[in-house]
Amino acid sequence: MKPYIYDLHLETILLENDTEKSMKSWFNLTRPFFQVQVTDDWFPISLAAGALNKTWQFNVSIVPHYLEELGDSFPIQFSVVRKIYAKTVTGYESRTPSS
Repeated sequence: MKPYIYDLHLETILLENDTEKSMKSWFNLTRPFFQVQVTDDWFPISLAAGALNKTWQFNVSIVPHYLEELGDSFPIQFSVVRKIYAKTVTGYESRTPSS
């Protein structure tokens, strides 16, 4: 029995021009599950400080390495909300003694 090997591709749809953009890929996976951490490179653009939260629509495609494993494939769709957090900066005033 051949091991099940597949690639996983994450794409987003840019609503401005209705095109798909490949964001991340993982290759030669063999486990039926894996855990990922969402990082800045998942998103096609950065949000400016003070911007509103933005919801991104993503598709995940699973591509098996063996043709007979293809069957009916379809992308899995999900949403990610990107939030901008305000940074709090605490400053201090430097005072030097007067001479």
